[in-house]
Amino acid sequence: MDRQPIGLIRLLGIAVIFAFAAGCSKPSYIDVRYGLPAPSDALSGTKVALRVMDERPDRAVFAGDAKEEFEYFTGIYSLSVGEEDRSHVIGTYELPGLLAEAFRQRLTALGVEVVTPPAEGVPLVEIVLRRFQIEGAGHKWLADVSYEARLVIDGNLRATQNVAGNAERTRLMGPGGAEKVIGEIFTDSVNKFDLQKLMNKAGMP
Repeated sequence: MDRQPIGLIRLLGIAVIFAFAAGCSKPSYIDVRYGLPAPSDALSGTKVALRVMDERPDRAVFAGDAKEEFEYFTGIYSLSVGEEDRSHVIGTYELPGLLAEAFRQRLTALGVEVVTPPAEGVPLVEIVLRRFQIEGAGHKWLADVSYEARLVIDGNLRATQNVAGNAERTRLMGPGGAEKVIGEIFTDSVNKFDLQKLMNKAGMP
């Protein structure tokens, strides 16, 4: 029997084993891809400061079967911005920093200047995180994100917006499916933030 096909079959078998092991490996960080909308000048000339506060009653990110899948998770997220085939990595963050950078990107894309540190006379946008969780349930990944956006002017709360979203995705081998559903619900939740609406409610021009 020809030895070459046997060798090829063995190599393919080894490759499959390594691919399976890689797919089943338990990650120490999560890659979050944020789909930023196309830039516009809708709020050009507007200045705001930005603050993110983590006020989740339950700080656990993973529930159900996802706890075991991500048992080595260190609390670090890698943020990529753009479409899947054109995304680029912005940096690595803990959860509050992840949100702060995503909202900064969102505001900048609208033509808003994000002032750092907060300056006197500049409206403050506060993002208060209420929930950020992904659950492994049977053959599904379930993601749940909610937050309150606040507009504070001269120390006074002038307007609020509550945003909540959830998504589910068929559970595939390894954590890739979980990262994808997190990216989807993260993108949807951040992009629901409407600064213009908050400004109108606050009576700002």
